[in-house]
Order: sequence, then C-alpha cells, then structure tokens
Amino acid sequence: MVGNGTPPVRESITDLHLFIIWSRGREKEREILEDLEREFEVLEVSDVTWTAADFSRNLTRFYGEALPSGSEKERHCGNGPFLVVVVRDPSPEYRLRSLRPGKTQVVDLRTLDAKERYRGWTGGGHRVHATLEPREFAHDLFLLFGRLPSHYAHTDRWDGGIESFNSEPVGAHGWRDLEQLLTGLELTVGHVVLTEPAGSADGRVSVAVEDPWWAAVVADGQPGVEDPWAAEHLVRVNGRSVRLELEQLSPMTEPNSTGRTWTLRLRALAIDLVSRLGSGKTGLALVYHGLAQSPGDPSREVLPPHGLAEFVQQVRALKRRYRIVPASELLHATRARRRGARLPVALTFDDDLASHVQVAAPVLRELGVPATFFLSGTANPWWWDDLQWAVDRQRLTPSDLSDIDANDVTGALQRQEGAVRRVATTIERAAPNRLREIASRLRELSADRFDFGLQRTDVRALGEAFEIGFHTVEHPLLTQLDDDALADALTSGRNRLAEESGRPIRLFAYPHGKADARVVAAARTAGYTAAFAGGGRPILGRSEALDLPRWEPPRTAGAAFELAVARTIRG
Repeated sequence: MVGNGTPPVRESITDLHLFIIWSRGREKEREILEDLEREFEVLEVSDVTWTAADFSRNLTRFYGEALPSGSEKERHCGNGPFLVVVVRDPSPEYRLRSLRPGKTQVVDLRTLDAKERYRGWTGGGHRVHATLEPREFAHDLFLLFGRLPSHYAHTDRWDGGIESFNSEPVGAHGWRDLEQLLTGLELTVGHVVLTEPAGSADGRVSVAVEDPWWAAVVADGQPGVEDPWAAEHLVRVNGRSVRLELEQLSPMTEPNSTGRTWTLRLRALAIDLVSRLGSGKTGLALVYHGLAQSPGDPSREVLPPHGLAEFVQQVRALKRRYRIVPASELLHATRARRRGARLPVALTFDDDLASHVQVAAPVLRELGVPATFFLSGTANPWWWDDLQWAVDRQRLTPSDLSDIDANDVTGALQRQEGAVRRVATTIERAAPNRLREIASRLRELSADRFDFGLQRTDVRALGEAFEIGFHTVEHPLLTQLDDDALADALTSGRNRLAEESGRPIRLFAYPHGKADARVVAAARTAGYTAAFAGGGRPILGRSEALDLPRWEPPRTAGAAFELAVARTIRG
C-alpha cells in the first residue's frame, strides 16, 4: 500500500502447525513430545478440557463433519483432556496432494508424515490430529484459543511448562462481537461477505459464504449443528440473539457437457497446430495474483484469486502444449522459435501474497515448472485488499470516499456486478497525494483484517527456487508520477529485495500493468533488462523488451482455458 516505503520486519508465520494428542492417545504423550522436539521447534504446549456432554458437538464444529455423540471419531479420540502442541517447521516440504476424493490441496509432508507416525504409535485411528497447511492452522488455533497466527510471530522455544485451558471452542457459548464471529467463519470457510449492513432493526445479519453448511456449524446457533441447512440460525453475539442468514457465494462454474468440451478442445488443438507450423514469432506471459481453494468472483471482487484445482489444471495443460520458460527468457525464446517447435510461455505472479509460497511454489515445484515472482519486499497490505475487506464487511460508506461516485460505492456494498472494480479504478487514477489519503482511510477501516502477507523468510524461500523481479514498494500508477518520483519508485527498495531474495533484480513489472513511453524509458535508465505491462496480448518477436504485454487467464480450467490460451497466443 502507499506509505513510507519501509516494511516491518516480521518473521514467517506461514510454517506454524499444531498437533493435538487426544485423550486416548496420551499414553504415548512423552514419546510424541520428544519426537516433536527433534523434528520441529516446539513453541507451546497446552492441556485443554472440553465438557464431555458437548464433546461431539465441539468435534463437529472443529472438523466440519457431522459427528453425533458416540461417533467413530469420538471413540478414537476419547472425550477427556487433550494436549495441543504448537510447532514451527524449520524445513517444511509443501507438496500437492489429494487426501480426500475430489479435493486437491497443498500440504506440508513433514507434518503429514509425523501425524501418520504418531497415529501408528497410538494404535491407529484419529488419536492424533495435525494441521497440514497454514489456513488449517489458523482455523484450529482460532477455534481452540481465539488467537491468530501472529500471536506466535516472536515466540521462543517451549520452556517445558504446560498451560491448562478449561474452556469450550470459541463461539460455543456465543461470540464476543460480530467481528469475532465473522473472523471465525472466514478462517473456516474462506471468503465471507456481509450482504447488507449489520445491525438492522430486526437483529438480522446476512452473510454469503463458500460453504453455508460448515458456516452454520461453526456459528453454533440454533438450530446450528442440529440442522445446518436451516434458512436462519439464532446466534448469541455480545449477549443478545442475532438472526444469522447464510447464503451461497456465487460459484464459478464451467459447462461440463462432454460434446462441448471436445468441441472446444479440438478448436484449441487446431489453433495450436496452425500456430506451431507457422513462422510467426509469438509467445505469451501469463500473470497471476492470489490463489485460493476456490476461485473468486471477477464481477464482485477487485482482484479475485484463481482456484487451486483450476490453477493446477491450467499449469498441466500449459506444460503439455507449450514450452514454459522463465520470464527473463521469454522474448529470446519467442524470437528463436523455429517452425514446428512449441510456442513459449512464461508464468508470472505479482504482489507479496502468502499464497505465492504456500500454494503456487509447491505446485510449480511438483510439476517441474519455472516461474517469475514480481515482489515489492514489503509485508504491508495493499489498498485494494483493504477496499475489498471494507466492502465485504460493510465498513465503507460513500462519505469515506467523497470524491468517488457514491452510486458506485453503494453499488459495491450491494454487490452489484462491476461496482467494486469501478471504485478501484477511480482510486487507482487518483493523484499520488490523494491516493495516500484514500489508502490511509481504507487501512483505518480495515484495521481488524488479519493478513497472510508474504514474510521476509518467504521471500528468501521463493528466491532460492524461482526468478524474482521488482514491482515497486508502494505500487503507484507510474504514469501519474513526475520524473523524480518515477525514478525513485523504480529503484527504491530494489536493492533490499535483491538482498532478501538472494537474487539480482533485473526484471520489472509495472504496477497496475500500465506504462507509457516516458515510464518505459525510465525503466531502461534504471537498468532493467525486461519489464512487463498488461494488455492481454501475445509477445511478438518485434516486441520492446521494456514493454512486454501480459495476459491474465480466466478462472476456469479444461477445454475453455485451453481454447482461451490458443486464441490469445495466436493474436
């Protein structure tokens, strides 16, 4: 975001995990703790007691499965006091795995292996639980203790003491306030949107989520666990009953007709064949931002993420059809391609997002694909993320952005298609000083937002495996800056990023994908060898190295994606 350009120094919180030794596994407690201390950095050990009468209900909320009293999982776990161990993995091994039918996820193999090892020691079943990725850790931690991962950002190794907690999961007897409830839902089901301002006269709160069933279970109202599909649930918030209405966020779907799929795929193959057999010099740079378990909604989000499953399918399709090269080699590969050879493509990622290291990097390593990450080297949240959060939480009002069309702000709050993007476009074009004021106001409105931003150690991890480019510290619209400010934006923070990533920084990506002749000339003067903009076009043999276009792929996979790539790279 726009600020003073000095990022805070924060250690990584992305490699934190917790293990639970349920009561029926505690006979092996000492052996497990000793092994955890050998394999991980143990930060904290807690002894937790849930009321036996509510144990099955708590398990249902915790695991997101319908677990009635006496279920197999409860029999395996036992309903007595259990041990929670928070650890930091000093050398995580994130890999792509399908642990459940139809669900692909990125997991830390070291915690997965440890969990299976401890389950073997305790007789099998579910007597030991472990988190496998950062969001699962954040969910478990919040429900158990009401904490966020940042609680452990500067925690030293465990001193041997064990703290006791005699309390149910957060929300079991009501929620402190609406923000605590919404945070619990967001950490559980992902994207959470208030569809209208909270605090209506009838005490109703309307929320759109990706998984209404689990949201109802976590909210723990009435009927809650007994009937998660009910139209509304009475939830205790700040000592009073609130009517919670849950609805499904609009899913991003693609027609799956077999006939249509093959028609699209054959068209893509035909276009690719013509392109490969031709003498034209074309290549394609794809640009991604965030990745999430489910794809976002481009009509209602400023910068919606690509879904993990779709991203994996996209990369696999690109690997089958094209020659994937680092961004630094794309222009040369385009110019050097011979007739009949595969067309070159490059995968690029912008902004300092935790999903780069948590999701994208493990997938890319698993599939053996190079990529380039354009970073700022700052852990600060961006103004457009704050805007999205303020809209989703109904914190924003037209008076907060007085010089922006009030109809667009109101439309964004009402989830009208395209409205939030129009607001973001207007902010993007604001004069630098005004942009700083708006960014500051949005930060105030979003101060409660927890952020899984890229940390300093994550930048080093990316630099060890992938090419790194610079994206400016403050992400300004460069065409709006005067010459001195432009020169500063192109260079300030570049050397620090090189030091943190362990790589020389010779590549640049223009913020917002925009550059003109003056900006391109300044990038050349700054010593960059290649720079990337937007435009949604292919790269040609005659393309200017400091003004290379990029294309943002659709949030779909399969034949529709393959056809979109084939058409775009052909030009």
